[in-house]
Amino acid sequence: MKKTVLDAGEDCGLARFLAHRGAQACLLAPAPLLQELAERAGAPGCPAVSTAAEIPAGVKRVFAHDPDDEGGLLVRLRAARPDLEVHGWIELIPVLVADRKLPAPDMRRPLPMHRFAVVCTPRTGSTFLCELLEAGGLGAAREHLRWPLIYALRHGLSLPAAFDRVQRHGAVDGVFGTKLISHFLFDAVGQDQAGGFLQDWAAQGFRFIRLRRDPVAQTLSKFSAKHSGVWHARGALAEGRRRRLEKVPYDFAELCEIHRRTLDEDRALDRAMAGLPADRVLALDYDTVVAAPLETLARAAAFLGLTARPDQVDFGALPTQLSATHDNTRLLRERFLADLAARPDLIP
Repeated sequence: MKKTVLDAGEDCGLARFLAHRGAQACLLAPAPLLQELAERAGAPGCPAVSTAAEIPAGVKRVFAHDPDDEGGLLVRLRAARPDLEVHGWIELIPVLVADRKLPAPDMRRPLPMHRFAVVCTPRTGSTFLCELLEAGGLGAAREHLRWPLIYALRHGLSLPAAFDRVQRHGAVDGVFGTKLISHFLFDAVGQDQAGGFLQDWAAQGFRFIRLRRDPVAQTLSKFSAKHSGVWHARGALAEGRRRRLEKVPYDFAELCEIHRRTLDEDRALDRAMAGLPADRVLALDYDTVVAAPLETLARAAAFLGLTARPDQVDFGALPTQLSATHDNTRLLRERFLADLAARPDLIP
């Protein structure tokens, strides 16, 4: 089945946003898509029409989408009805992944003065780091570059326009932070173009925090999360979730495959970052981050030229280190390392 814009916008609440517009708004889209919207989020609280001629009098704002050519539809609609404020559904995605709100028509938010990106491969502890930085007053580094934004980029929205909106809407107190996970970055811009993309950001003033983790620990984290369904937790781990982690089985072949991919992703990301100026990159290690979070916060603040607020950090609200809640990950690690030592030919 072909993915729709509503499928892409699932993670950022696009359907709910559209369905809850006021009486002075109007939705314009093909009838099947409007029906899908109603099934996902309930009947819209504003008129929903399939042609521009059906837009009711008194409407001030139109949210329009054409699955085949949204850009062309918006150009035609804005030319024919200059009295209307017109938004495309795909155009909304960068705003919604940033803060889920839409500014007033005459409000153009400024670009933030301070901008940074946490760059890493999956399961390196980036959720802990980003929430630590946010709690300590260093912006709100969210994972903006995910499937919804990639869909928008593949369906007509330019990369500069997309991140311009994300930055303007995702900044907190003049600081914009984001998270670039390797596979999403490569999906969005292409692995061969990732280095040029990051260098363009550096030229715009971005700084980069390169987060790493012991690759075997990273491999075990991916493996355990996949087999237990426990990806993140906060506070005390529920007993049922802990038992699922304890029951994760051992599979040497699968662990080897995950480990190979982990090493390949890390090398590819290193190549993409190789051309960045050294003074624009802060290297952090996950074990150090969790062992000394306030020192990490201070280092990050100094690197970004900002003032941290360590007294505001609530450690109980930060993600739990799952591997510390049970013994199974340690046992899996010991067995995996022993098997790898016996078969050094399997992993370059």
